[in-house]
Amino acid sequence: MKSIKIIVISLLVVTILGCSQKEKEYTILSGTIDNATDNDLIISAFIGNPIDTIMIHSETGKFRDTLHLTEGKYYINNGLKGTWVYLAKGNEVTIQVDIDDFFASIECTKDDTGINQYLITKNRHRGDLLQKYKPYFNVAEQEYKTAINNIRKAKDSLLLTMGDLPETYRNKEQRNIYYEYLDRLKDYERYAFKKNKVSPDFFSELHHENLDSIHTKDYFFSIAYRKLILWDIERKARELVEKEAIDIQLATIKTINQVQDQQVKNSLVYRKAIIEKGMVSTKNHKEYYTVFKEASSNAKDIQKVTILYKQLKKIQKGNLSPTFYNYEDYEGGAVSLEDLKGKYVYLDIWATWCMPCVKEVPHLKKIIKQYDGKDITFVSISLDKRKDYEKWRAMIKEEAMTGIQLFADDAFNSKFAIDYSIVSIPRFILLDPEGEIINNNAPRPSDPELVALFDTNNI
Repeated sequence: MKSIKIIVISLLVVTILGCSQKEKEYTILSGTIDNATDNDLIISAFIGNPIDTIMIHSETGKFRDTLHLTEGKYYINNGLKGTWVYLAKGNEVTIQVDIDDFFASIECTKDDTGINQYLITKNRHRGDLLQKYKPYFNVAEQEYKTAINNIRKAKDSLLLTMGDLPETYRNKEQRNIYYEYLDRLKDYERYAFKKNKVSPDFFSELHHENLDSIHTKDYFFSIAYRKLILWDIERKARELVEKEAIDIQLATIKTINQVQDQQVKNSLVYRKAIIEKGMVSTKNHKEYYTVFKEASSNAKDIQKVTILYKQLKKIQKGNLSPTFYNYEDYEGGAVSLEDLKGKYVYLDIWATWCMPCVKEVPHLKKIIKQYDGKDITFVSISLDKRKDYEKWRAMIKEEAMTGIQLFADDAFNSKFAIDYSIVSIPRFILLDPEGEIINNNAPRPSDPELVALFDTNNI
């Protein structure tokens, strides 16, 4: 009988432990946002690439949600204001902030790890450090290097004062601070090679870091380290462009295919193909697709890219453009693509929550003014959700946006967006007067190549 009791108790213990482990498979993110721009708290793995949304109560500003995400750092934003948070499984993170005074007011009031208060403090000190040490690209190389090294030391000192951080996190963050230093060091290269002749040993620390041998854990922890890896890949890709006379998108994914770590390789090829729109931008979709399948071992990613490839074959240059019908016009009435035939059409696909989209608005206004009276119509199509309809109207008025402003019928699920394989925005498309595609991924208004494209087509 005694042995039976022991077995029963053991089973209960195992059951309880099993339940507690299941409870640790998620993170709770909660808090209060005063003066919220809208009712959405956007969560992104990369800035501008939303993966989840939490609803903010319109009256109280409170939010709370259970997130089943891989442990790590995520960017959360409301409107144009945001910050990085660390989401650990089994942890509850509570954030309080006033959007009107974002960086001064933001606090993490609950977090068993202590990591998020550290991130907030580090971010808050960032502006002070930049102001104090002034790491400007127009200063002499030694002055620049001294400035970024002083910033690095200040970050190290801050990390030492945060005594309640988990040791594993502290060790990773110490390396991350060094990678942030190297990332700033490499940025001087872009300026220095154009303006100054740097000394041979200026980049010695950067070259000493063996970027061919990728540290998997650092890659997924440190944004700065990922930027260094991407920088090295892009450098090698530019060499491959010259060697094989291929476009930079194809050269980049070929370079990534040489990465040894499969987990990192999966991340890199997906980022370049989907998030950075390499699959859409390349001139050789077939070969790009073939290399992607060779490089990736992630079945879901391959399936997504396969669907995209099939769609892209339908929207090549010279094909008749997919169409849309009766999109609501900000000025009243409805507009279909058919109504725009007879002139070139430059389509701007955007949304109010998309920061890169909003940054293009002043440039687009300038282009519209420059081509006033020319044989071209400028059309902006919002992929905002219906709940953000009033926000769409308000932004058009506040930003004095010009051109034809349309509201799509079902955001990213609109047939037009699906037909064009629009998975990220902004996206720009140029059509000829007959409605045929000239460029299904045209340059942005801020890119001088846009005017060159217009000139090529005698617009």
